[in-house]
Amino acid sequence: MGISQRFALLLLAVRKKRRGPLLRGSLQKRKTAFVQLIAQKRRVAALHRHVDKLKKKWWVRPMLQDHEKHGAWFTTIPRMRQSNDLERWYNFFRMTYEAFDQLLELVGPHILKKSWRKPISPGERLAITLRYLATGDSFESLSYLFLVSNQVIAQIVLETSIVIWTVLEPLVFEKDSENKWLESAAGYEVMWNLPHCVGAIDGKHILIQAPPHSGSTYFNYKKTFSMILMAVSDPKYKLLYVNMGACGRRGDGNVYQTSAFGKKLQNKKLHMPPSCPVDGIEGDLPFYIAGDGAFERSYHLLNPFKGNHLKGPERLFNYRFSRGRRCIEDVFGIMFRRYGLLHKPIQASKTTARYAVLACCALHNFHMKDEGSVPPKRRRMMPNIYFDYKRNDGSEICGRWKNENPALEKEVLHRLQEAVLQKKGEGEEMVGEDMREVLLEYFIENDLPWQWKKGHVD
Repeated sequence: MGISQRFALLLLAVRKKRRGPLLRGSLQKRKTAFVQLIAQKRRVAALHRHVDKLKKKWWVRPMLQDHEKHGAWFTTIPRMRQSNDLERWYNFFRMTYEAFDQLLELVGPHILKKSWRKPISPGERLAITLRYLATGDSFESLSYLFLVSNQVIAQIVLETSIVIWTVLEPLVFEKDSENKWLESAAGYEVMWNLPHCVGAIDGKHILIQAPPHSGSTYFNYKKTFSMILMAVSDPKYKLLYVNMGACGRRGDGNVYQTSAFGKKLQNKKLHMPPSCPVDGIEGDLPFYIAGDGAFERSYHLLNPFKGNHLKGPERLFNYRFSRGRRCIEDVFGIMFRRYGLLHKPIQASKTTARYAVLACCALHNFHMKDEGSVPPKRRRMMPNIYFDYKRNDGSEICGRWKNENPALEKEVLHRLQEAVLQKKGEGEEMVGEDMREVLLEYFIENDLPWQWKKGHVD
């Protein structure tokens, strides 16, 4: 019998007694009490159903109970090390045995857990995180490999990524100093024939799954959801600065202007060297960072000429300028080839995605600082950039290693240091169009043998 039928019978029984106005008030109380009782029973039933759903079938899943018998940290990984299979090891972790041990020594104390139950060791925590960065696999996929629950893997990846970034950042990223910029400028001048360039800046969209309740905040012009990685590199593919986490709907220029680096550069608080002379240029030339058209020109930031129908000299300038600016694009290429996480939408929270990418950046510099951490065949992960190779027509392309000249770099660095020392507090500021026109004349007068052909200048 339904609730409405029961209530109707109760009402009918009360009416038959005909006890006047007093009973009508009593009837209303009974009606209210009856409705409240039914509502309470419904709430209790719903609570029981919710509790039943939350009940765990097992304290630990049967498959995960064999973690120390069949998990990758106890089977596959030790076998690779015992067999001295460096290529397989590198493919698994994207680093050598020595680099793994060195990294574990640095981050291990910070990811060590103490619990009444046997905790997952720091080595396995690092292995899970490095495998996640190397492949970008889902937490569920890693769960089948390491026999650790999805929830624990998600927590491990977040915590270890934060530790990797926090520990490595002060070790592999130099603090802003005048000498840091002068060393970078010497490298750009020797390797890429770009005087007074101290870095190349660009942004990269890192694909993510749409965060819940975010609307179109992370929806970019490519019709995907992303976060922006903003970075500056030196001439040898080492990162000088990174910023990760801006929503994808914002442009590179907007992210740069609101970032800590952009504000410091605009306010001249990066300890940038003062303007000094360049052989072949009248007057003093400021030191600058090379960017693309998305960045607004300023005293310390230069971009190429815009347009599809540029004149010959302007095309020449863009070619010479882009030779140095492409260093940051090459850095992104190296990182994307090394870390599969960057290839596909990151299936994690915004915080995990941010620190996972920052960990990739820190590890990139970690390897660039010690090239022994990467096997020779895998070094820089971009053979066509670093090594010589032949095209299909038989022509030989020189790799980046032929651009390196440590002795000449030291000589140029010494010259720049002396020039800066003499010119501190002096010199006129050159901005925007002035700098581009001056460099354009310099590129024409100090031409490279191949620039006219490759710059498509008649």
